[in-house]
Amino acid sequence: MAIVEMKKVTLVAMREDCEKLLTSMQKMGCIEISEHDDEELQAFAADSEALEASEKRLAQIESAIKALAGYGEKKGGLFAEKPVLDPSLVEEEQLSSVLSRLEEIERNLLEIRGSRARIDNQIEQWQPWRELTIPVEQVKDTEHCHVQLGIVEKFKADYFVEQMTASGAVVEVLSRDRSGVNVLVVNHKDDSESLAPIFKEAGFARAHFSGIQGTFDNNIRMLELELAKLNRRSQTLSEEKRSLAQYLPALEAAYDLELIQRDRLRATQRLLCTEKAFLMHGWVPAEKVPALEKEIKKISPNTVLEVADPEDDDKPPVLLKNKWFASQFEGVVAMFSLPSYKGFDPTTVMGPFFVLLFGMMVGDAGYGIIMSILAALFLKFMKPQGMIKQIAGILILGGVATAFWGFMFGGIFGIEITPWLFAPMDEPLLMLGLCFGVGFIHLLAGLGFAAYMNIKRGKVLDAILDQGLWVLTLFGLPMLAVPQLAGVGKVLSIIGVGGLALTAGRNAQGGPLKKLLSGLGSLYNLSGYLSDILSYARLFGMGLATGIIGMVFNTVAGMIMGNPIGFVLGAAFLLVGHAFNLFINALGAFVHASRLQYIEFFSKFYEAGGRTFRPLKVVTKYMQVKEDSLS
Repeated sequence: MAIVEMKKVTLVAMREDCEKLLTSMQKMGCIEISEHDDEELQAFAADSEALEASEKRLAQIESAIKALAGYGEKKGGLFAEKPVLDPSLVEEEQLSSVLSRLEEIERNLLEIRGSRARIDNQIEQWQPWRELTIPVEQVKDTEHCHVQLGIVEKFKADYFVEQMTASGAVVEVLSRDRSGVNVLVVNHKDDSESLAPIFKEAGFARAHFSGIQGTFDNNIRMLELELAKLNRRSQTLSEEKRSLAQYLPALEAAYDLELIQRDRLRATQRLLCTEKAFLMHGWVPAEKVPALEKEIKKISPNTVLEVADPEDDDKPPVLLKNKWFASQFEGVVAMFSLPSYKGFDPTTVMGPFFVLLFGMMVGDAGYGIIMSILAALFLKFMKPQGMIKQIAGILILGGVATAFWGFMFGGIFGIEITPWLFAPMDEPLLMLGLCFGVGFIHLLAGLGFAAYMNIKRGKVLDAILDQGLWVLTLFGLPMLAVPQLAGVGKVLSIIGVGGLALTAGRNAQGGPLKKLLSGLGSLYNLSGYLSDILSYARLFGMGLATGIIGMVFNTVAGMIMGNPIGFVLGAAFLLVGHAFNLFINALGAFVHASRLQYIEFFSKFYEAGGRTFRPLKVVTKYMQVKEDSLS
């Protein structure tokens, strides 16, 4: 339950040692290099040409990897571990040759694709006229006749042919397609005026062709031969790409090495450099400072490293450090906002509540067991990192809580069993009471941690007046409804409500009357607390939905399983149905459990606004880095 203490470091070293120092810092992954805001000094920043060259090389290698992605060997299946980054795989001369050839191949393939698209489009345009047996250049007016190719509307084609033929013209239907009917029309010039209404009624559109000699069929055949040649050329180039796929591991290694180098070059843009020396400002976790000092002195004994505590106007980055259980919920906190550096890390106290609420909302023992097993297998074989790893950990813990509440409420895969506690559908009011009780405890915990933060900062009176009085009020008012506790509740309510009315406005601007009115106005927050507690009714609703949907799937499957084929279909239906029910309700439980933390819990004490600690470290995309793989 801790926000890691940060130290502000300033380093001055010789420029000739810059590369070695940055490489060592990158391997340690413990220093965030700060930006400089001094515009005059910024003019002395490191040259950016090397960074531009690195960015360009990364793009070139990535393009090559994408080009070969479909040709490489399978990497061991779904649960395969990333290979270890081996710099010896990269031979610069060979790599340069492969990249150059791949660029040429891709350029040629792009040209081929363009040519094929052009030919396909041309064939598509000429195909409807392929049955025309005379050369295109001969389709022209004679001394006495009009000769033309054209298209008439699909549903008026028969009318057009009938009317034109009756008028003495010759119409040859060449083809029919969705866009219309393609025709050759020959008519006497003297009939042009009388035939004009027929052309118009049929929607006749004259077709024009230029730059083509001979019949459409011959021209299409030549294009098909050209297309076949292009396809053979494309096949040859694709085979060559396949042969180059043997260099894919080397390209991936080169990419990751260049990525590491690129990140170092980006870091140099944050340094202030002279011809001989450079200056660096940054943030380092306090526990890492001794190791950093030792490493720096080993590389460059003349380096000056100054370590200082953050000043009041500084904004140190935030790094959370927790034991395994609490660390699973760091991502949930980060999705809302990291705590401020001077705030409170809520992960340890939030974790148990999150798991408790998650389990109540799914509430099926069978689903919980399956969820935990699948998440554990995913962690073991896939070895995810970052947020995905944390979500898998949450699902393991949430699965255990789900199984617990499933046995408490008597549900396993939608089947009712004897509950250890009670069945929510048989005792709905009791279930609502349990949900509201859990919510009440959750809110009190939030107030408790707000008081803890005040006490830690030496504001004991604020803890008593701002949180203590609310706790008395929230305990006292419900007691008034219980005759046996009404006396105690009355005392607690008078102290709590009266104290809030008199003291809640103590910081308001103005005289005593304005402070009193402000204190009385704060009592309106009672409605907010009531609304917060009512929000926990969603625990009942979500749990009820899970059980009812599971029961529906079981009932439908039971109706299907009347014979051997029905048994197979029913079993498949159960598998798919329960998988869907588990997924959709686990997702809903995760979202709503998060919401209850963010809105109801965090609103009582949480101070957000922290920024993520982003140290210079080794980051790769395709391969993993072992401790000695880059030495």
